[in-house]
Amino acid sequence: MPEWAADAEPHHARDPAKAPVSPVTGQPTLVWDYTSTTTFLKLVVIAVVLGALAGSVLQALNIPSSGPTYGWLAAGTGTVMGLIQVRPRKLAAGARWLTLGKRNVRVYELTKVDIKPSILGPTLHLTDKSGAAIAVQLRDAQTTPGVWDYVYLGVFHSVANGADVTDRANNTLSLRGPGGTVRPGYDREPS
Repeated sequence: MPEWAADAEPHHARDPAKAPVSPVTGQPTLVWDYTSTTTFLKLVVIAVVLGALAGSVLQALNIPSSGPTYGWLAAGTGTVMGLIQVRPRKLAAGARWLTLGKRNVRVYELTKVDIKPSILGPTLHLTDKSGAAIAVQLRDAQTTPGVWDYVYLGVFHSVANGADVTDRANNTLSLRGPGGTVRPGYDREPS
């Protein structure tokens, strides 16, 4: 199984009252992670300050020499990019499903697995047999080890049962061994 992200933290016990509601009846939420409002607001303030600082530095260095407007434009761009980086997220998994915000997929019923590049890093795109689709930053899924365990095993099961997997996803997640075969033992659902 691929390693978790290098800075993955051990899963800390969360308040069960704050667990996201399971999208599947009879299948409880087992692991979850979310960005708290306090953390999100701190990160927004940092993004705004860094954007303004970048604009000030560009203005002080007179780069480009066209005037202060470009410094403020750089500050605005830096702030927007910072806000994109610190987006809030609510990620949860059960034995057979993954949810991000209000979207969810059944990971043991996937029909397509893809990884696409994005400005924030590789994004895992999953589509299940009902047509439900989810795109989650691979890093986000991997930084909560419990979530990653459920997702990865569900993806393996789906690939073993015929899900379409792109070469990029196969190479990144090591889904198929030599000769294109799926490793044995991943074709069974959890009991």
